[in-house]
Amino acid sequence: MSGRSSRRITLAVAIGALCLAGAVPRSLPAQQWRTLHASRSLAPARNADTLRVRLAYVAGELALGKASSGVLYDLDVRYDANERRVSYSYDPSARLLTVGGDSGFAKAFTLRGDHGDAGRNRAAPSLALKLAPGIPLDLSLRFSAADAVLDLAGLDMSRLSVEAAASDGRLAFGTPNPSRLASAELRATAAGLDVSRLGNARVDTVRAKATVGHIDLDLGGDWSGRTALDLDAVLGVITVRVPADVGVKVDASTTLGTVETPGFTARDGAWYSDNWESAARSVTISGRAVFARLEIRRSE
Repeated sequence: MSGRSSRRITLAVAIGALCLAGAVPRSLPAQQWRTLHASRSLAPARNADTLRVRLAYVAGELALGKASSGVLYDLDVRYDANERRVSYSYDPSARLLTVGGDSGFAKAFTLRGDHGDAGRNRAAPSLALKLAPGIPLDLSLRFSAADAVLDLAGLDMSRLSVEAAASDGRLAFGTPNPSRLASAELRATAAGLDVSRLGNARVDTVRAKATVGHIDLDLGGDWSGRTALDLDAVLGVITVRVPADVGVKVDASTTLGTVETPGFTARDGAWYSDNWESAARSVTISGRAVFARLEIRRSE
């Protein structure tokens, strides 16, 4: 069985157990679809100002990507008015965009619990947000019971926080970040979060926590210097995929957990790659595994 298949089975079991514990059967009213569209043109005089985005979403399809030229943000939402409310606001003085829907585990499981054939055949709501390229972004995303595709190619990230619950999330840095990203916060609770080409983020520090879930971090991409990863796995798995030319030091503790570092050398309580002292770029990994597993893998 592949690692991805195993992860999906584990995640499905965890979500199913929580649904059975908290879901209450109810009749399903006819869906009443509503749409929300909002956009704003880019003001040339304020191109250099950071745009702060705070987004919370539950139960549906979530997409984030790059907006067309001259647009600060473009938002499209499709939702069932019987089940949720969706709102947004923009404060031009603070350059703050807030997009929110009903969130939290209880609401997510009520919307996506097992209601038989009727529940499985109901159409999925969706939210798509596009943001301006070339504008520094302070981005905070929280989503529950969602299928999320977050494409950060062409965007300029200055701060990033992603929190996934009972979800399947895919986050990609398809192009190099124009500037260094000071920090990235990643959390997965009963969720799977795959991050590809994280090296393109040019991030100084990544803090990742998986609780009854899985986080996969691919450090491929165009970056230099040093990066630090702070990993915390509790009843979950965090996998780090490191390019072969990158020097790696791993210093982690376990409580009925494991740290897998194949091909590394143990020394003074830590694990080192054979090119740790000679590599032009390097990553320092610290963390803990509580009833969990940390995996450090070499990639080509």
